[in-house]
This record gives sequence, C-alpha cells and structure tokens, in this order.
Amino acid sequence: MMALAKIFSPGGPYQRLLYERSNGRIELDIIGDAFPMADVLEAVGTGKIDMGEAGTPYLSATYPLWAWEAIPGILSEDRFTAIYEQLAIYLDPTVRDIYDKTFREAGAVFLFADIQGDNGAIWSTKRVTTVNDLKGLKLRATAKMVSQSLQMAGASPVTIGAGDFASAVASGVVDGVITGIPYGWDAAKMHTLTSSVTVGPFEPGWTASIIMNAEKFDALPADLQQILREVSDETAWMVASACVDEQQICAWALNEMSDFEYLRFESGEWDKLVEMLEPMRQVWLDDVEASGNPYGPAMLDAIEAAKAEYHAFETHP
Repeated sequence: MMALAKIFSPGGPYQRLLYERSNGRIELDIIGDAFPMADVLEAVGTGKIDMGEAGTPYLSATYPLWAWEAIPGILSEDRFTAIYEQLAIYLDPTVRDIYDKTFREAGAVFLFADIQGDNGAIWSTKRVTTVNDLKGLKLRATAKMVSQSLQMAGASPVTIGAGDFASAVASGVVDGVITGIPYGWDAAKMHTLTSSVTVGPFEPGWTASIIMNAEKFDALPADLQQILREVSDETAWMVASACVDEQQICAWALNEMSDFEYLRFESGEWDKLVEMLEPMRQVWLDDVEASGNPYGPAMLDAIEAAKAEYHAFETHP
C-alpha cells in the first residue's frame, strides 16, 4: 500500500531518522525490488544485501513459528484493535528475543515488524455472517493453516495461484477468496468480482519483517546498534498507524458502495467460530515442534501476555 511504501522509500522516515540520529553514520542505500520478499531472508542471511524486508509468511513451511498470525482468532475481531495488538506483540521483549534467536539461525537480526493488516477476510459471492454460511463454501486459500481452518469450519478450501484467483471467482470455480481487506480492495479489486466481504478470523494478521545481516549488525558499535533498535521501534509505530489508516479508508470505501456489502459476523458467531477452530493452536504448536524450533509454547504465552498488557492500559489511572 502507498502509505507503507512511503515509509521505506528513499528519503522516507526510516532512512531519514537513522541518518539524523546517527549524525550521518548510518546511511541506507535503498534499492527497490532487489529480491522477491520470499528470498530476502536468504539474501540478507548470506550477505548479498545488508538489510531487507522478508516476507516471513511465505516461509511458514520452513519457519512455522513466524506463522502464528494464521492461528484463528489470535487477534481481536475489530481490525483496528487487532493491528495495535500486533504492534504490542512485536514490541514485547520476549517475542523480540524469540524472533531474534530464530532469525540468527538464518544469519539475520530482527529489527521490526512491517504490519500489513489482516489476511483472513472472506470476499464472497454469497453473504457470510454466520458459521453455518461457511458450510460447503468454496474459498481460495493459500497457506496450510488457513486451508485447515476452513476445512474445520465446514468450507471447501481450494488452492489457486495468486495470478489465477480472480478468474476463478469470475468463472464460478470458487465462491470467493480469503485475503486481506486492503489487499483485496486496492490490489486485487475483489469488490468488482464479489458481492460482499466479511471480517474473518482465519489469518487475522500478515506481517513482513525488517531484518539485517547478523555479522553486519554485530560489527556495529554499541551506540549505532541502539540507534537502529530505537528508530526501528519508532518506525513500527508509524507502520501500524498507517495500516490503521488503510483499514479505515478501505472500510469507508466499501461501505459507500451501493452494490457491495461490508459485513461482520452476527453477534456470538465470531466467538462460536473461534471456539470451533481452537484445535488449530495445537496444529501450529505441532508444526513448530516438528520444525525443530523449541519456542512454540513460550511464543504463545508471550503473545497472550502482550495482548493482556495492551488491553490493561488505562488512559486515566
């Protein structure tokens, strides 16, 4: 999305803040589209580039720990609340430590999360406001966790490549698509192919990771490492705020359409669906353990603790 792209573009806040805070000692040379997001981790870890934005959800088969956002209902139903929950989670010291340990195994250091909103909305030619509405619905899904969740909910997940799902909806091969609201509206133009979108719990978050080559980071003086950490945290706040703005713009635009419906599950139905999909937490834990990563239980505990701390905040103590 444009707002997020501006943050990382040449002359954008991240480049500028690092330069100013370090008195010119950190100067980023931003190269657009040097590697596909799915290949950035390998490129950074092996030193082909110093820093980059890794599409960690694309790596879920190898690193399922980073696919925790595909656990149904792990974030709140309200999209704006969910984004700030994500931010609180990624800024949590325990989560950061776990991410840093796992990224270091690949030769990289985790700097901050590029939160890009949800990826679990139900764009459909049929209205979905209850759990029962999902029964038998043919929906395009990508990741394993999403496909299994849909199947558990009674829907029929269909694997279709990103370049083909629009034609699949138009021709009736599928009834709809599971993807994010900003992506579905702005990039995929799903509102021209479907009649409604329902905020869904299937992959309530999609986040890329800004990472740096571990050897390069470790070679920096301590003060520059600290500046990188501090500016990265500030930028994470900017990204989350921009993401909230995008969600609001999309919701407003879709609500304004006379021939399209922006929907939510009826009262009690979201909780009913999330409860039905509770076993997917154990599926995720099993996948993490099978990958050889020991941090699954600790990660879940840290996620829940970070959310609880976020919601415990009082503006007028």
